[in-house]
Amino acid sequence: MDTSRALVPAKRGKQERRYRRNAEKRREICWFTNPASRDVTEADVETVVLTVHVVAGCIAMLCGFAALAIPKGSTWHRSTGHVFAVAMLFMGTGAAVLGYLHASSGDLFGGMLVIYLVATAWLTIKRPQGRIGPVEYAAMVFVAAMAASSAYSAFLAGISEAGTYDGRGLTYHVLVAAVLGGWAVGDIRNILNRGLSGSKRLVRHLNRMCFAVFAAAGPIFIARLQVFPDYLSQSPARYALLALPFLPLLVMPYWLVRLRGGRGSFPSSASIRRFGATVSPSGDGGAAE
Repeated sequence: MDTSRALVPAKRGKQERRYRRNAEKRREICWFTNPASRDVTEADVETVVLTVHVVAGCIAMLCGFAALAIPKGSTWHRSTGHVFAVAMLFMGTGAAVLGYLHASSGDLFGGMLVIYLVATAWLTIKRPQGRIGPVEYAAMVFVAAMAASSAYSAFLAGISEAGTYDGRGLTYHVLVAAVLGGWAVGDIRNILNRGLSGSKRLVRHLNRMCFAVFAAAGPIFIARLQVFPDYLSQSPARYALLALPFLPLLVMPYWLVRLRGGRGSFPSSASIRRFGATVSPSGDGGAAE
């Protein structure tokens, strides 16, 4: 009798039993299949999200300020712009999640607003001329709803005895409603025109990216100066930190004038074509949207 063949089923059965035992052990320690092994708490999730939010915010600020200084349409500008957009999406998502965990409507909608700005600015350049998609419609509805909410907040602040609502004055709510309303009007024009062409695309892209850089730098340099060392959070360095988030908004008119006027080296026709838009020789300027 050939004993080697008789031992094959026994060996196979032993291997199968060992595999089953190992599989049961894996299921016992698996986070998805065994609820008892889920020792991940909300604090752990918050720590991970906060880390991603802070790291992405630092990358976004560095790339955002770099993109403002680099000649528009160049390879370096496109590369830093792509990194900035991805980092901003992570930062905005992190802010929205943290706002949800802390029941903070300001952080929640602030993070969603950052995602809106970056997404619409990026799509303005990336979509072919004369085309729009479902994202543009969703973005228009979102920012219009936020503008209406801010206008209602301004109304409540105006009729209140203290002249404030949600801890902020009437002027704040009016300014926010005006800015959001302007973006909503720009989205409506973009949809009605079935997309923008010429330098209008670059104006829209530049306008929204500059505000996105402001949104990335504002929460840390304006609202959270206490995280910096004392020698930075006290005057005169304090005023420099407070002014830093407004730098993109101060630089934006300079680039808009150069773009609309067709002066200087911003940007060459070849660079604009590579960047995703074609500007007519007459300049074909448009209002900031």
